[in-house]
Amino acid sequence: MAEEDPPSEVTVVPKFDMPYHVSAMSHKDVKSLAKQYDIPSDLQPCAPTEGWTMDKLLKEVIGLYEQFLKFLGVRVPFSTLLLETIKHFRVHITQLVPLGLNRLIMFELYCRNLSIIPTASLFRVFYKISKQGHRFSFERRVGKGAGAKIFRETLSGIKGWKDRFLFLDRRAIPDAMAWRHHDSNVNDALPDDGFSILDVRALDEKFIDFVRYPPVFSLKMVLLVPGIFLAFILFSKIPKGMNPIDQHITPPLLEGHPILDKTDFQKEVEVEDPKFLVARKRKA
Repeated sequence: MAEEDPPSEVTVVPKFDMPYHVSAMSHKDVKSLAKQYDIPSDLQPCAPTEGWTMDKLLKEVIGLYEQFLKFLGVRVPFSTLLLETIKHFRVHITQLVPLGLNRLIMFELYCRNLSIIPTASLFRVFYKISKQGHRFSFERRVGKGAGAKIFRETLSGIKGWKDRFLFLDRRAIPDAMAWRHHDSNVNDALPDDGFSILDVRALDEKFIDFVRYPPVFSLKMVLLVPGIFLAFILFSKIPKGMNPIDQHITPPLLEGHPILDKTDFQKEVEVEDPKFLVARKRKA
């Protein structure tokens, strides 16, 4: 008589796998990573306890994948553009997939190289949010009024990124963040203000290779010396002069300061969109 499969063996639908990935990072790994990437110690970077998954985040912490730092160039304190963008799309930073996040980071660096101030509205001319199972990505917007394709994407997916993550104090991101439901409505109209059409045209002029974030550069270095990252890609001359980075990042909240409560608008996407419920009932 054949033995029955153990209850622990379950069928995991691709991309709907967040509850099944635990972190393989040790406290030593996190300590080394925090030192390498200058994560402020008062944000208490730590390894998750055994068995903890990203979908079980406590309200006092955020989850950050190791490859966000190593592969994508995400830094703490976080980029203001990044925080403005996830706030507009009402998505938690922990829910983003690497490729989509990389598009946002590359977009900011490209804008800085052209002396363009990147805004969430400008980014939305070129990109929109899309579903990736339990997670979300940013994909190129197409259609009337959308920006042209500005990156030639040749990157393949990152392997094993879901199994290496750490926790940070929730103060690292001052704003409230919604945990977007995978069946929420992701429609986002093309913005009609908040950007300059001249900036759109300037970004449209070149079509560059979309490569991984060079590990030899830090995000702070990129923001301090405009053009250094795109010089790496385009072999253009690195301009002289330095700009302060304070205007490009959002500092964490001071200890003891409360995180703002979620708005009703943010809470709307934390539940299933009624249209999906109606469609499901019709199919039943």
